[in-house]
Amino acid sequence: MTEAARTRRIAEGDFYCAEGVAKFNEGDISGARASFFKALAIDEELRLLARQSETVFSLCQISLYLEDLETLQRMTNRAKALYQEASHLPPSSHEKAGAYFHLGQCFDLANELQLAEDVLRQSSELNVVVGNSINVAASWMHLGHVYDQQGKYELAERAYLKAHEINLALGRLDVAENNMLMAKASRARRLS
Repeated sequence: MTEAARTRRIAEGDFYCAEGVAKFNEGDISGARASFFKALAIDEELRLLARQSETVFSLCQISLYLEDLETLQRMTNRAKALYQEASHLPPSSHEKAGAYFHLGQCFDLANELQLAEDVLRQSSELNVVVGNSINVAASWMHLGHVYDQQGKYELAERAYLKAHEINLALGRLDVAENNMLMAKASRARRLS
């Protein structure tokens, strides 16, 4: 495939992802799902691991919303395969860091909490290596959520506070405040 043809396919995948988000926001959930499946086919064809992971995450969200457990399981299995594939990439790979970030969220949605914990912890480390501070903070925030679900409230509080510190440093005050509220809620659960 020529570089121009590849660029066109990437743009087509971008269109389907944007269309999926728009349809979801309009309440056309079936249309959103169809758009994301079209995007996933392109991402798979072009072997774009981070984009596949993000699209699989979107499909996990929609499946959970629709209570479609069969598709959720299928997407979780796809996420596991992507995790194995991405594990062979070097730690300095933006593709690996992006893939792990979205895969950790997939495993969280699928209630595979130990796997989510492991992948999100790796995601925070990988995103430090590639310099993506926003995803470092988001990884810690999602890790806090996973710890909360596991009843590990002290670890959840610490994870939310890490996300808070990073978001403060980035000037993302609204997000940092939300992280602080989640930390306080974890502390309250721990102390109750």
